[in-house]
Amino acid sequence: YLPGRSLLLEGFIPGIEGSVECVVVGEQVHALLINEKLMLTERSGTVLENLLISPPTSFTDAQCEQIRQYAMECLHAVGLTNAVVHFEFRMTDAGPVVIEINPRVGGLYVNAAFRDLAGIDPYQLYLSLLLGEPDVNARLDAAARQVAQASQHYSMLAIYPEHSGHFKGIEGLEWLAQQPSVLEYAQQESGHFIDADIEEHYLLKCWAKVDDAAYAHAVHDAIRHNLRVIIDNKA
Repeated sequence: YLPGRSLLLEGFIPGIEGSVECVVVGEQVHALLINEKLMLTERSGTVLENLLISPPTSFTDAQCEQIRQYAMECLHAVGLTNAVVHFEFRMTDAGPVVIEINPRVGGLYVNAAFRDLAGIDPYQLYLSLLLGEPDVNARLDAAARQVAQASQHYSMLAIYPEHSGHFKGIEGLEWLAQQPSVLEYAQQESGHFIDADIEEHYLLKCWAKVDDAAYAHAVHDAIRHNLRVIIDNKA
């Protein structure tokens, strides 16, 4: 993306945004996980992902099947092989519309979603792809069955800087560590200058166990209320 010379089209596509985490073995596509984006912040030149939930809560089973089928068709169309793929879409009234295809493990805690929902390590799985191990399709079929049976929801959330400056740290992490719903969290390394206008720096990311979308929003709001980001905006 080149500011002033490129145009982000996703802002013109209506609907709920989400991602599909896929694995391609040879030419066979496994569309494993669907993440629903509950909260987005649009800034000049980028869209920040504040809160996600998996499995999704806004899509019906039929829509989830449609999304998976669409993702598989798109990956076949672009010809990706032997890859772990992060596929982003918006669900319009006419169906899903692709906005990004990225041959990598998704960011934030997509690796934890693979682990806790599908029972696989995506990095080890990618090594298995590169090594041509013969049982990868069978492992992914088993992972898909585990995902289909999942009843527990999980949420990823991120806190981004409100303004540019030198990031000094976050107060209140002791409170965060005591929250039973928060399974993991990681803070951006302090001591660096953050340009909030052009960079997608998250200052904190969390992986939480939640009951539903309302619960995920409550966890997000509690974290925003109890933590304080320290950014020195002096030059």
